[in-house]
Amino acid sequence: MSTFLLRRIASRTVIATLWVLLGTATPLVELAAATFTTGFESPETAPITVGISPISLTISAGQAQTLGQEDKYHSGDFALHIRPGETSTGTFETDASAVSFWVLSAGPGATGTIRIFDENNAELLNEMPTGIYVQHSVIRTPGVATLIRSFEIANTGTEDIVVDDLSFTAEVVAPPSPFDPDDPIPAGIATGTVDIILTEIASGLAAPVYGSAAPGDTERLFIVDQSGQIVAIDLATEAQSTFLDLSGLLVPLGAFGPDTYDERGLLGLAFHPDYATNGLLYTYTSEAVGGPADYSTIPMGQVPDHQSVVREFRTPDPGDPASTPNAAMSRVLLRLDQPQFNHNGGALAFDANSHLYIAVGDGGGADDEGTGHGATGNGQDTSNPFGAILRIDPLGNDSANGQYGVPATNPFKGQPGQAEEIFAWGFRNPFRIAFDLQTGDLYAADVGQNDIEEIDVVTLGGNYGWNLKEGSFFFAGNGANDGSVSDTDPGVPANLIDPIAEYDHDEGIAIIGGFVYRGSALAALAGRYLFGDFGSFAADDGHLFYLDANNEPRAFDVGALPLAILGFAQDADGEIYVLTSTTGAPFGTTGTVLRIGPPAAPPPAPAPAPAPAPSGDGGGGGGCFIATAAYGSYLAPEVEVLRRFRDRYLLTNAPGRWLVALYYRTSPPLADALAASDAARWITRLALTPLVYGVKYPVAALLLLTVGLMRMRRRQG
Repeated sequence: MSTFLLRRIASRTVIATLWVLLGTATPLVELAAATFTTGFESPETAPITVGISPISLTISAGQAQTLGQEDKYHSGDFALHIRPGETSTGTFETDASAVSFWVLSAGPGATGTIRIFDENNAELLNEMPTGIYVQHSVIRTPGVATLIRSFEIANTGTEDIVVDDLSFTAEVVAPPSPFDPDDPIPAGIATGTVDIILTEIASGLAAPVYGSAAPGDTERLFIVDQSGQIVAIDLATEAQSTFLDLSGLLVPLGAFGPDTYDERGLLGLAFHPDYATNGLLYTYTSEAVGGPADYSTIPMGQVPDHQSVVREFRTPDPGDPASTPNAAMSRVLLRLDQPQFNHNGGALAFDANSHLYIAVGDGGGADDEGTGHGATGNGQDTSNPFGAILRIDPLGNDSANGQYGVPATNPFKGQPGQAEEIFAWGFRNPFRIAFDLQTGDLYAADVGQNDIEEIDVVTLGGNYGWNLKEGSFFFAGNGANDGSVSDTDPGVPANLIDPIAEYDHDEGIAIIGGFVYRGSALAALAGRYLFGDFGSFAADDGHLFYLDANNEPRAFDVGALPLAILGFAQDADGEIYVLTSTTGAPFGTTGTVLRIGPPAAPPPAPAPAPAPAPSGDGGGGGGCFIATAAYGSYLAPEVEVLRRFRDRYLLTNAPGRWLVALYYRTSPPLADALAASDAARWITRLALTPLVYGVKYPVAALLLLTVGLMRMRRRQG
């Protein structure tokens, strides 16, 4: 088989380069939606190949030649001749979307058929050659109609059938790029179209990680500082006050020594929906072992790193801004032994039914492996609450420890050996959760391992995959070495729920969950989930994102911030705040609260210069010299005619306004001179009389002017 000389190659959609490998037709690089055209301008005998694999056409019979008769060819000096008794078939390597060729019966003895078939061998065209060149073509729409698989030209006569100027179009579906576990999502996060500015409203904190309003208190925002304080910010005055100091309850912070990074501390706060009347609020703290744990995965004889504790406090008079809870008086609802210092989760949130949701990480370490993670990891182990979002009734008492209730619809309620508190599971470190104030949907931002950060909409009984999956990818731990993601299913359960959005570590290192925007300052963000990324352990590369209408992450056009993004806050009006620091550690005073708002409105365009105010009677000068000249004379009442002319015909257009402005810039000194001289006033009055009466009686003035001009011409003649 020979490769035919192409007279022209036209690419309709240039996506890649031709597949070329010396001496073979092996595809190397994609050629998509290409059109090949040939005039058979080379002496060849079939089989003939047109195009380049995998977009090629093989013609089974015929000979490309010239017989020296120009009328035998549609163009050029050669054409494909199909001999009497031959049937030439053209078969497309890749089904074509269009094919066209010109066919001629070389003489009265040439008869036959021209047929084109689709991929199901259905006939798309059946025509006969004639004594003149006729174009025979079929065009199909990819994805809508069946494509073209082959054509057939049968010569049943006694003279040649001649084929010329053949073209076809085919499209190859690109083979997927090889999966790269180090870059599982090659596309980056594009910058969105929503413009914002960040305005600092509070500073001097250590590591603010969360903030919310208290029901019944619309004037303040309560910020959780990881170092142990809950700080109240007056949104009107930006004054700060300590609402509750729990630093004395915390395990000593600094996982790697004084002033170093840590994931422990005061991590969560939730006010009871009835806080305005009952004063109840709940916290999530990292504490030294202070009593028997309600759940523990620590092997016998080993000591937990710390305990995660959910406590209830009460504000004596929630309606009084000066009233605060007593840090020494609290009720412990739940104690969990934590194997390692990290992956604590810690977010708290109430739903509309006054159920408290508690986000709990997988226990720490890496890959959900090691001490305290069992044989298969905590994320998929529903016998304990680690790697799960819990749901309890803090005012109930039917739990195993009697300190809270377990809702009847929890998926493992009443099942022995299961953690009844679990609402959903399969999380690594759901550091932040939040309910949409309008829809009630529960969003969770789950911090990934080495590759994927994800956002989930959490539903009752849902399994979100960790540690079988990281985001939408399959995950495999690797013992002492790093685990990795893959696009090959090793056989995970079919019921795992993928995130609604995800990104890889080209865009950050740890997702920081926020809120669905329900404020009024940024209409373009209504109903959009706002979140961020911690940035870097140097605390200098934080990023702010939101989900667009298709749940695609989009970046705010604020660039990489020279800060660590630690959390978000939402006030009673649904406005959102970013919580940052310059250290990323729960120490120091570099923590700030930044309000997200719209860009400053551009200054209004300057108002057009007001029309000059009508002058007074002018008797004293200093204004309109016409009015000054007319003052006290027969002309004074007629000045109003000029004013009406000005208002109607001059101030309504730009040239007129310019003339009026020029007049009022030059008039005052003339008016002053006229006011000081009766003679000058009389002379000016006489000179203005024709103007005033000409404006008052324009028709008569025009007639007089015409008569005057005619008399002047007679005299000159």
